[in-house]
Amino acid sequence: MKLALVTGTNSVAAWAYNGWRGILEGAVNDADVIEEALKKRGYSVTKLVDGEVNIGRFKKEVHLLTKKATKGDVVWITFSGHGAQAPGNERDGYDESLCLFNGQIFDNEIHVLLSKFKRYVNVILFIDACHSGTIYRGDGMKIKAAPVWAVKTRPRMNDRPRIVCNLAVLSGAADDKFSYDGAILKIKQPNNTYRVTKNGYFTKALVLSLDDRLFKTINNIKHSMPKFQKPVFTFLAKFLDRIKLKYFTKL
Repeated sequence: MKLALVTGTNSVAAWAYNGWRGILEGAVNDADVIEEALKKRGYSVTKLVDGEVNIGRFKKEVHLLTKKATKGDVVWITFSGHGAQAPGNERDGYDESLCLFNGQIFDNEIHVLLSKFKRYVNVILFIDACHSGTIYRGDGMKIKAAPVWAVKTRPRMNDRPRIVCNLAVLSGAADDKFSYDGAILKIKQPNNTYRVTKNGYFTKALVLSLDDRLFKTINNIKHSMPKFQKPVFTFLAKFLDRIKLKYFTKL
């Protein structure tokens, strides 16, 4: 099976972020174009936008994917919106999180969700947000980062469950860097006209680079990104042997 959870939020609930709303232009557009691209490749897609991208619904949809997906299946989980970094309990002194509509979901919580996937399920986590390197948008551009005063730190988590699925994390920026909103994407339509949307730069690169082979897609993205933004690509080390690498040859 080919399964996907595609999410994007152009704003957050002010009550959950000390009055900050984090307005973006392209995050919902990101969800739209990723959904379109994946459906063309045969994926069954669940899409959540804006207020639908809340903590409870996000966790529920990921949980459903962990129940459906079996060996050899490919699962995309994507998020476009704000990422956050605040002083916390990590070795670098900071906690990373994604800013869902009604509150943050922290890196450790995402780790727990991913640990529920079965062995040899192929999970691709695509994050178009700032400070997303270890999360397992001037001049028409917006930085996709929440200010420190608007976010919370997470409680310490002593034991992380083991992730046994094949996992690739495609992050828009390193933990201390930014992901940008405001790229112009032109998508050719069946009548030979073009649909023009504003998107995140990382999402634009993905949509223009998508290939049947994951590592070809990643190489294409690297060559499509502007110099001011450098994405990060991470794989669980124990899956980088020749036998298991084959499970990532098809998207």
